[in-house]
Amino acid sequence: MASPGLVGRLPDTVILTLKYILGELSSESFLVSAKRPVYFETEQFRTDAKCTDDCIVLGGWELKSKRWFSLRLTRKEVPYLFKPCGGGSQWASTSAELLASLAALHAFGWLTVASTRRTMSLSLCGGTDNLANDSLSTKRSTTKWPLMLINMQLSAALSKARLNLRLRWRPREENVEADLLTNEIFEAFSPSLRVPLSFGDFDVRLVEELWETKLQFDAARQESKDSKKGDDGSKKRKFEKSEW
Repeated sequence: MASPGLVGRLPDTVILTLKYILGELSSESFLVSAKRPVYFETEQFRTDAKCTDDCIVLGGWELKSKRWFSLRLTRKEVPYLFKPCGGGSQWASTSAELLASLAALHAFGWLTVASTRRTMSLSLCGGTDNLANDSLSTKRSTTKWPLMLINMQLSAALSKARLNLRLRWRPREENVEADLLTNEIFEAFSPSLRVPLSFGDFDVRLVEELWETKLQFDAARQESKDSKKGDDGSKKRKFEKSEW
């Protein structure tokens, strides 16, 4: 039996999701054109991401124009993709690959605010045995950390652009060009077609806000644990009586 005065706390995932929904409802009108959606049946670009102990490299190229980008990120820009205490980023490869797609959408001009609905196919690198990939491609939702945050940011950007993505995963050996870009091998690409891109160019404010919220949750949880360790272990009375 729980005490009548007990107050339960929502799980962190639920709180972060509610903050995301609140932000979307506050900033979006959700008005769309009544025109028939525009469908792009073929892939428009391909992307990849490389995760190491020290950095993450995002790369992508546009199939029609051959424009391309390669962007190196460190723990300073994307701390949520690195393990704490000096750990690497290899564990967050799926999140980095989705972030590469967000970067490509910005670099190649797909994220302008629009009213006409559009649908395009998008291939991401990933193993078919990755459950996070399967969940994301079939339901466009995930509770896996930090993939959840990247997906929220991507969904917010797509909503403003009235753009729908049909995700599918392709083996890395079928995405050689993007793999070269993440390895920073640029000989096969024209320097004149490189899209100048920095991390500050595309919007990740939602990710950063939710990340800061999670840090506050973690700090409060740790503080609570530390305070319990400091207790003398004596039993407390079930109810405290008020002094009269």
